[in-house]
Amino acid sequence: MAEKVARLGIERDPGYMYYVKDGAIWRVRRRGPTVPKTSPERVAHAGLVLDPAFIYFVDQDGDLCRARRQDDNAGEDAGTVHGEEVAFRVSVSPGSPRALLFEALAWPALSSRQSVTLPYPRSGYGGSALSISASDRYGAAMIYSGQSEVGYELFVLKPAIQHLGGLASVPGECDDTPPAFSPDERLVALAVEHNYWWVDPSDPEPDWDTPAKGGLARWSTLYVHDLSQRSRSEFPISVDLRTGWFPQGDGTWPRRLRFVGPRTLAVGVPWAAVEFTFDIPVSDTHIVAPSP
Repeated sequence: MAEKVARLGIERDPGYMYYVKDGAIWRVRRRGPTVPKTSPERVAHAGLVLDPAFIYFVDQDGDLCRARRQDDNAGEDAGTVHGEEVAFRVSVSPGSPRALLFEALAWPALSSRQSVTLPYPRSGYGGSALSISASDRYGAAMIYSGQSEVGYELFVLKPAIQHLGGLASVPGECDDTPPAFSPDERLVALAVEHNYWWVDPSDPEPDWDTPAKGGLARWSTLYVHDLSQRSRSEFPISVDLRTGWFPQGDGTWPRRLRFVGPRTLAVGVPWAAVEFTFDIPVSDTHIVAPSP
């Protein structure tokens, strides 16, 4: 359910699209066959620090509102997950310089076993989504900046915590689903949506309602980390678009990525009624998702 954050009373013009960015309200003229592209203009400065766990928008009253992002896998505490014997936690360590503290804890006592400290992300830290493998052996953390950048870090949790590697922040979006482990704990996967993925790459000023050129467009990248080899593979996920298409709603990132077999994944596609199920390719080939 949405909640009002600030009563601004902005008089909305139906010829414009309104959005929230960097704590301010912006608008851009809706495009059409006879309407040229214009630059965004700021209409109000809300002065807020945006919480990446929420989607922000301007309602019909011209007020700033927010709604929590949907996450079917959210736990009681997004900063800690646990298995049968081990819990996994991430926090910002105190002191200077800032750093991220990753801890393996005894469950359910939550007494600290060991910890690893990694440098604070260059793109900032807006929060994390954590997962732990079925045997408690591995932990994974999706790290998001709050500024449309996403990465992940991987760890062995027992008998002692050890950093295995990860992915430095890349531009893009995903939901609050943490990295997914395969049933045999060999693989871990994360899908990241590309920013303005439907727009012609040659367009110098893309915006939300820029119409698609049409044809095959790279929607997301699937990152698959082989834990036994400590190696990462990347697979484009593409969508065949009709000319003139642009997104409707609040976001087009992949939803609830999960393994349904040793090398088979299922993911929610925002414009599809059912999950898209596919096998991880054996070579660097495009995965083609259902079209809107």
